[in-house]
Amino acid sequence: MVATVYTTEGAWSATNRFAASDETPVLVSAPNGTAPVAWTLTGDDAAPLIAPNDANKVIPGGEAQGITMAAGEYLWLAGGGKATIEV
Repeated sequence: MVATVYTTEGAWSATNRFAASDETPVLVSAPNGTAPVAWTLTGDDAAPLIAPNDANKVIPGGEAQGITMAAGEYLWLAGGGKATIEV
């Protein structure tokens, strides 16, 4: 797996998203930091309608969350901490 580190912000940002070209297993983690990292999936490149506070969370130093993205889905990250995705 290839790891990419993102420095997230409080709001959804196009710089903190990953697009799946095929069905893709992904691990989302927050290996260090003090704030949880929010994540959600969308079917296109438009910013998510859900607020980051209401999205899925990864706790700093906690277990990575495994998800499977469908082709064409976007993984968005927010929250003010560092996030790592492994593809």
